[in-house]
Amino acid sequence: MKFRIIYLSLLACLYITGASLYAQKADLHIVVSDYKTGEKLVGATILLDGKPVASTDMDGVCKIQTEAGTHVLLLTYMGYDNEKMAISLTAGEVKTLQLTMKPAAKELNLMVVTGSRYEKNITEETVSMDVVSSQLMQNINAVEASEAVQKTPGVTVTDGQISIRGGSGYSYGVGSRVSILIDGMPILAADQGNADWQYIPIEITDQIEVIKGAASVLYGSGSMNGIVNVSTHWPDAQPRTTISPYTMIYDNPNTPEQKWYREFEHPFATGLFFNHSRTIKKNFDLVVGGNYHFERSYLEQNDEFRVRAIIKSRYRSPKKEGLSMGINGSFMFENSGRFFLWKNSQADAYRCYAGSNDKYYFFNIDPYIRYFDKKGNRHMVNARLYRKFRYGSGSDINTIANIAYLDYQFQRRFFKDMFMVTTGATGTYGWVQSSIFVDSLQLDTAGNPAKQFQTYSAAIFAQLEFKWKWINLLAGVRYEINGADSLVEGSIPVFRMGANFKPAKATFIRLSYGQSYRIPSLLERFMGAGIGGVNVFPNYSLLPEKGWSAELGLKQGFRITKKWAAYADLAIFWMEYNNMIQYNIGMYPPPNTPPSSQYLGFKAFNIEKARIAGFEISLIGQGTIGPVEIIPFIGYTYSYPGDLSKSPSQRNVGNFLSNMFENFGKNLLKTPGDTLLLPFRNRHMLRFDLQLNWKNWGLGVDMQLNTFMEKIDQNFAYIELILPNFFSGYVNSRMDRNSDFICDIRASYAIPKWKSKITFLIKNVANLEYAARPGIMNAPRNFTIRWDFNF
Repeated sequence: MKFRIIYLSLLACLYITGASLYAQKADLHIVVSDYKTGEKLVGATILLDGKPVASTDMDGVCKIQTEAGTHVLLLTYMGYDNEKMAISLTAGEVKTLQLTMKPAAKELNLMVVTGSRYEKNITEETVSMDVVSSQLMQNINAVEASEAVQKTPGVTVTDGQISIRGGSGYSYGVGSRVSILIDGMPILAADQGNADWQYIPIEITDQIEVIKGAASVLYGSGSMNGIVNVSTHWPDAQPRTTISPYTMIYDNPNTPEQKWYREFEHPFATGLFFNHSRTIKKNFDLVVGGNYHFERSYLEQNDEFRVRAIIKSRYRSPKKEGLSMGINGSFMFENSGRFFLWKNSQADAYRCYAGSNDKYYFFNIDPYIRYFDKKGNRHMVNARLYRKFRYGSGSDINTIANIAYLDYQFQRRFFKDMFMVTTGATGTYGWVQSSIFVDSLQLDTAGNPAKQFQTYSAAIFAQLEFKWKWINLLAGVRYEINGADSLVEGSIPVFRMGANFKPAKATFIRLSYGQSYRIPSLLERFMGAGIGGVNVFPNYSLLPEKGWSAELGLKQGFRITKKWAAYADLAIFWMEYNNMIQYNIGMYPPPNTPPSSQYLGFKAFNIEKARIAGFEISLIGQGTIGPVEIIPFIGYTYSYPGDLSKSPSQRNVGNFLSNMFENFGKNLLKTPGDTLLLPFRNRHMLRFDLQLNWKNWGLGVDMQLNTFMEKIDQNFAYIELILPNFFSGYVNSRMDRNSDFICDIRASYAIPKWKSKITFLIKNVANLEYAARPGIMNAPRNFTIRWDFNF
């Protein structure tokens, strides 16, 4: 009996003590949203009395239990000004705070995700990065994403082939040393290993992030020279609809005899962008978009018609906090001509030699799931099925290329948020069938080339980042296995290291080193067909490319007024490649067969060793000076691409640097047969875009300068066996000047009453006749009207 009394008394004491302790606690519910749009902010950090205690979930909400009394609450979120306040809590109180955060100055808090697979300030990156905003894409009426990417310093896109700082040459539609991503997932075709720029949905794009340098650790083969990541948007607090029709008309070429169309005709293009986004019942996000484009080209047999549609969805579970999932998808039909080579470089430069008319169908389906738990663990699973179907005219190329992609990623901060670990695994499987594949090692039952291949890859990766006060350190590793049918190629591990230091306010010094590799695409190895009347021959013995890149950079922020700020950036870069793949033109007859024009064509080969080095200076800014908003995006790049195989003396670093600086201002076009340089590269590149906004008016100018490709395969002269004056006229015309300078201008007027803006553009104001590569002319002067409606 006494024991029972003691036991009950003890329970009562414990209950009273617990109730008393609980009564001294208070519950705090915080909802965080954007000050202007009302969009909920995911991952905002809450500090109480200087200690991190929680972060907001997928609905911008966090719940905290803390001691009653007075506390100092600090709210932080990248890209936004900190919010600090004092709060008082009474025992047992449940208090709800609806907090808003204001975006910080855009030019000083530019947020990117590509470099580390999570959002961070661009100033903390250890590699060079540039960002092309959706506003710039709208200002220049970028019809394809490649037009916007080319505004980035050091970047060129020639016939769809992208090169960053001279890291790639030119090869028509096969292989890429730059991975193209949409929302962090690759969109490179299974057969060609390159991007179809017209398929990228710029109508729903928020920004395009460009990494300059090796990125194989996080993104695998194909990322030797960098990354282009297209980030698309999610709904704001209010539904948003944008419709943007545009019309463009081309002027006649400066040289009258170059006009190939009838007297009263003018080539033109017309189209429309559309997007709509909204949140349904608070937890379902929907984005839809599309593009229609029709062009009667200034090039003969190069007309284009396409229709594209895209949908994004996201469901945020109301029952499981931090869980979201969805399915995204795109579809496009395209009917386009293919202009590969002009008839000659003189009177018929806009006329096509042996073109074709092709039909394409593209689609991708992307299911995904995310789970961010209360302990800070982040699990992400992304999948993609991407299919490209090409139906050529007549007996021309027919191709079906499929690739399935699966990626798991885990992230977690630990040890007082000073460390961030990112790890995961990636796998791909491709199956391709094409009439252009030739594989002498693989015959079907009838003894004919099999013409179909399976490809696969599997990889694991890990990256660790450390951040403490003014220091950011990074290290990563990846191991990947790739194969095509029976051919297995295991890559050695590749490593990445980087550091970013902030020795003074708005001063950032970065160092980076990254290894890289690239597996030859199926077309580079097995393509055996004619393109535009010229043969392409297979090379079964192509080896994977390997290399590394390093960079030393300085980013300095400064202000001219309190409302206008900018970054100046200086980068010194160095890239080394082994077994670099490039196409050479020549005679490639079968063994014991005499050369003849029927064996004239292109063939891919490995260059034993190459080195590319140089420097880049850039300036980005935004803000107002007086009543005028001023937005510059400027950069100059000098890149020296040394061919160490044809010029072995340049393997000596001293000789290489001597050639690099001694030839800085020289025109190497005037030294035929020179072996110093890699072919199809521009050594000097200038990019200049300036936007001025005053009240409802906007004015802009865009200038681009590329020095000529000084090293061009001299065997191009062989083409004159079938096309007289194809090459000689092109070379002779380039001796008169050293570069192509293109200037575009634009003006816009916003009509608030109609929630719209009308823009008028003139591109190639001087109507310069120029060719970025031998065989195809760039556009003459053209005029565009674009009208953006927002609802």
